[in-house]
Amino acid sequence: MLLNIIDCDEETLKNLKEDSGESKGFLEASSSLRMKIVICATMLRMLRTIREEQELIVKLKGFCPGNKIPRGIILQGAQALKTAYDRYTKIKTLDAINEKRPKN
Repeated sequence: MLLNIIDCDEETLKNLKEDSGESKGFLEASSSLRMKIVICATMLRMLRTIREEQELIVKLKGFCPGNKIPRGIILQGAQALKTAYDRYTKIKTLDAINEKRPKN
């Protein structure tokens, strides 16, 4: 029954509630449960990305201002981390000319 609650949409839940005569609490509970499952899945994806790409995250933090990576990049996955790292390294090489000390 739990899988049926997760898989069905709001309209199906409303029809189920009307057919069985159950209260509004069933609809709210199933919606809340679905939301909790989505949040847990998101957290698991994020933790897996952190565990697998820990070295890349440390390098990326070194480039970013304040040692903070851009918001939401871990949720986007390993490919987004690699793209951001490549972008920061490219910018660093292009900006190396501006970082030179002026001649006296």
